[in-house]
Amino acid sequence: MPRKQYAHDSFVVQVGLRIRQLRTDNGLSCNALSIRARMRQNHLRDIELGRCACTTKKLRRIASALRVEPLDLLNHDIEQSDIGHIGELMRIRPEYVQRIRQHVA
Repeated sequence: MPRKQYAHDSFVVQVGLRIRQLRTDNGLSCNALSIRARMRQNHLRDIELGRCACTTKKLRRIASALRVEPLDLLNHDIEQSDIGHIGELMRIRPEYVQRIRQHVA
């Protein structure tokens, strides 16, 4: 089954680029990170390339393997994008996240 194509500026692609950036900044190969995150290397590569969206469970695993907070994976460009700005607000005001969760759940 063909995978969905995401636009180059979509959130899925931006998260993948951020994961790749953090992985390479830490000097990790894709294989090493996939082992740390307990996931298939091909799946991690697809996430990094923006070929598939990452579940929150896998996002937490990847963040843990990179030794960052999950929100750091979402915070790709706080200066130039609305999504980055929202991510930064969530990081500095976590009480808002808790309030939203109460209303959604």
